[in-house]
Amino acid sequence: MNLLWLVLGCMDPPTEVDKDAVQTAFARKNVATVCVGLQMADPDLQEFSTKAIRDLSGEAVDKCICDNLVDEEGNLREGVAKGLKGEEKNERAECFAKLITNPKLKDPKRAADLFADMEAPIVNTSLNNIAHNKGVDPEIRAYSLSLLASNAEYIDSALMLVKDSNPKVQASALYALGFHVDSKEARRAIFSNRKSSKPEVRAAALFAFKKHMPNKADDELCDAILNDSEAVVRKAALKALEGFKRRDAARCMRTLAMKEEPDAEVREQLLETLKSAQGDGEVAANKVLCDAIPFWLRTYIKDDVVTNLKGVNIVKAQNDVDFQNSLKCFERAYRSSSGYSCYAKMHIALWYNLVSGKDKKTPLCPGMDEYSE
Repeated sequence: MNLLWLVLGCMDPPTEVDKDAVQTAFARKNVATVCVGLQMADPDLQEFSTKAIRDLSGEAVDKCICDNLVDEEGNLREGVAKGLKGEEKNERAECFAKLITNPKLKDPKRAADLFADMEAPIVNTSLNNIAHNKGVDPEIRAYSLSLLASNAEYIDSALMLVKDSNPKVQASALYALGFHVDSKEARRAIFSNRKSSKPEVRAAALFAFKKHMPNKADDELCDAILNDSEAVVRKAALKALEGFKRRDAARCMRTLAMKEEPDAEVREQLLETLKSAQGDGEVAANKVLCDAIPFWLRTYIKDDVVTNLKGVNIVKAQNDVDFQNSLKCFERAYRSSSGYSCYAKMHIALWYNLVSGKDKKTPLCPGMDEYSE
């Protein structure tokens, strides 16, 4: 048996393996064969093999991991990266850190996410270094900083990067400072950037402002929701109000829901924020969702079916959170069809039939034989 093991150990590794082959090779401490598992196309096999090879030792193990984090086309081997979750050895984290800043890497944000799941001492230090490295893509700098947002050890770093020349990095720093509600320095930085001329910075400051002043920020957030010229700021202000409990917060959202909002992402966030209402705010939010249906049908559903549009499905949003009143809301919208496009008429007729149990004829648009969602 020992002779056979020696012979097998000297053989060239196979070009393909499965889990059984990896398990057998692991039992024999055959690093080269286990390493082949990291190179297979199946992410599950990559992850399985990576977890196995981590329990082996030697320079060949570290080299195998580092050499196989990406495939031949520069794509992250996600299974290998997932297999490194909880890894504590710096040697294996170091090559991963270098990979994140490689301009040839596809989807570096995903790589940063998975890198952050490692537990080697250099992980957070590396993310912080990336955030401060002006030679790196600002998107990656900002994202790396966001992964450290709640870590109190890096509050000084965030305070420093609020003054960075790139607005994306500044915004990420302000977002991070929003988590540190006991810091006066953080609050001063947030307050001083609420009126920034840079939309991303203004948006992040408003979001962080709500974290620091949960009971005093609503008026300013509502003003941004209704009056800021930049969609990114309107969306951030709405996002900051998620989970609101006060009826007053729903008032500005009612105003926004009843006027044309050109940005689909802002409309989508409006629906999400209204759906998230709690306590006294829930009743007011549900009424907004119900009352605004006819306006949304007339304004946003004009040239295509709802499933091909973004930020328009207020009918489903209402039904998701207040289905007890859906019949009343949908019937009123169904009967208020003046000015609806054929797509809007189809949409509300389908939902009205669904909640009422009736089978009213669904008007079809030209060229359509049937309609469903």
